[in-house]
Amino acid sequence: PPNSLITAFTVGGVAEPMEHDHGSDYDESGVYNFEYVFDCKRNCDASLLAASLSTMVVKVYDRSTCSYVTELSGHMGAITDIGFFDTDPAILYSSSSDRTVRMWDVRSNREVNRFTVISEAWSTSFGNGSTLCAIGGEGAVFFFDTRNGRKVGEYIESHNDSVTQVRFHPSVSGQLVSGSEDGLICVFDTSVPSEDDAVVAILPAE
Repeated sequence: PPNSLITAFTVGGVAEPMEHDHGSDYDESGVYNFEYVFDCKRNCDASLLAASLSTMVVKVYDRSTCSYVTELSGHMGAITDIGFFDTDPAILYSSSSDRTVRMWDVRSNREVNRFTVISEAWSTSFGNGSTLCAIGGEGAVFFFDTRNGRKVGEYIESHNDSVTQVRFHPSVSGQLVSGSEDGLICVFDTSVPSEDDAVVAILPAE
């Protein structure tokens, strides 16, 4: 609402409240350009914090000092998921409605790999020692080998609506959980080649 109250935070504490006029959130062409946060994730050694923003960028901060480190830009659609590799604190990944998942090296502020699917990429996760990328898309889960960027498979029969969440098990190698707008949660053993045989369990959300 207009003239709502916003509190600004600083490293030392809470700054004085300030009035915010939402009319200033739009540029001259009428495009909404006010930054707000979609998601926050820390890296594996807890040294960095990444935030995905409504402006289609990811900003990275030093967790100990709360200071700005870098900005990662390139996505042409809303960022739907972010995270860091479990095996490398400097490698960040992001998925987007622009149908891509991108890997970034925050040390060089550079995109180091990209995987493209045929629909919006709603969620992504990396398993098998960060060598396998799973991407939740429209009624499917897509898999890519991070070492060469090649697509290595897809699950297209288990869900019939947008797959909004995919996550590899943190300690069981190759085990993947997917959640979909069809109301199902599926558990897969991705080491098994056939999708039918890879299904470990199917759970209704309700």
